Amino acid sequence: MNAPIRDKLASERAVSDWRSLAPHHARGALFLVEGELDPLDAAVAVARDDTGRVAEWIATGQLRKPTDEEATTWGADLDTPFEFLIVQPFVIARTRGEPVRVD
Repeated sequence: MNAPIRDKLASERAVSDWRSLAPHHARGALFLVEGELDPLDAAVAVARDDTGRVAEWIATGQLRKPTDEEATTWGADLDTPFEFLIVQPFVIARTRGEPVRVD
């Protein structure tokens, strides 16, 4: 059951700047992935409603909401790229220091 969800989400990975993500942050639906956590793994867990894993990642800071200060910084510097996946009603994203290639 995981493979179809994972494959579908993997095919929907996208890269954008803050302009596309700002509305999701404004409505409280944007989550950032930190550390070694793969955005795809987080998106699959959210899609499967795996509350145990998601709660663990939130507790350890690997999955968190961006701060308003970060949002202000990214709004002023639109060159920061983000990899993201949409898992309605949420958006799971990771900032990238370098341009991201989506294969």
